[in-house]
Parts: sequence; structure tokens; C-alpha cells
Amino acid sequence: MVVDVAAQRLAAGSRKVITTQLLIAIIVAGGFFFIEGYHGSVSAVAGGIISIVTTLILWGGMNWSSSVSRHNPNVSQVILYVSAAFRFVMVLVMFVICLKVFELAPLAVVVGFSLAQLAYLVNARG
Repeated sequence: MVVDVAAQRLAAGSRKVITTQLLIAIIVAGGFFFIEGYHGSVSAVAGGIISIVTTLILWGGMNWSSSVSRHNPNVSQVILYVSAAFRFVMVLVMFVICLKVFELAPLAVVVGFSLAQLAYLVNARG
């Protein structure tokens, strides 16, 4: 029962964080639209999406870890470490895809990602 309440709080907090990240990405995209046009705008949104995807991976890992922790706390800890490593690798892969495959504007991608991550940090603290 306590884990269910914690999972509900985590889900509500995650929705708030993701909504804020999306709004920040849209605002940054608007700014880059005026600076670099459509290409810069799309690039900034891509950076924001990278940040949102990492938040979703974090949320999934936390939920999985929380459900496993009832039975085996050691496995729960391993899940958290694996989730962190997976997020790191996914960020690298998504940046490579954005910058090399789609040839998006590097500055816009990095700024979109960074400000969306900043929104995550601000909301995660309370």
C-alpha cells in the first residue's frame, strides 16, 4: 500500500516535470525560430525531446525498482544503476542521431536539452 502511494506521487511528479520540460522546449524552439528559422526550431525541440526521453527512462527505472524492492532490495539497487547507465548511453545515442544523422543545429540541440534538463532539476527539487 505504501509503495502504491509512492508510485502515484512519482507518477504525478513525473507528469509535472515532463509538462514543464515540454513547455521549456517549445519556448526555446520559438526563440531559435527567430534566430535560425525552422531548422533551429526543430533542433531545439529535438534537444528537449532527448531530455524528456531520459526523464521517462528514469521514471520507468524508478517504478521497476520500487516494485522489485519489496522482494529484493539488492536487485532494486542494481536496477537503479543499470537505469542510470542506460540513460547515459541513450543520451549519447540520441545526440549522435540528432547531430550526425539528421544534421540538426548543434547549439539549438544542446540549448534545448540543457534548459529542459534545468526544468527537470527545478521541478524535481520541489
